[in-house]
Amino acid sequence: MNGTSEIKEVLDKAITAMPEDLRLIFTFRNKMKLETKEISFLLQITESEIEEKEQQIKELILNQINQNYEPDKLFEFNLIYCDSIVNRVMDEINKLENK
Repeated sequence: MNGTSEIKEVLDKAITAMPEDLRLIFTFRNKMKLETKEISFLLQITESEIEEKEQQIKELILNQINQNYEPDKLFEFNLIYCDSIVNRVMDEINKLENK
């Protein structure tokens, strides 16, 4: 399983485990791209309540990620991308030195 499908599985698990009200807000915001005002109207709760619930959603997802990944493995640095950047920087430095 590659990293993308792994993280999708972890997110799906976190979303499925959410209480229904949080899952609805997550779906309205992230899948349907509704604004806070629209979600507020649909769920008949205040915009500030939605913002509080969105914070809860973030915490639940972060907790789920932390349960499944070690922090140093989560944001693994891929060195193959580093080489090209270092080479370009060194080329620019060499150009400056040769002026």
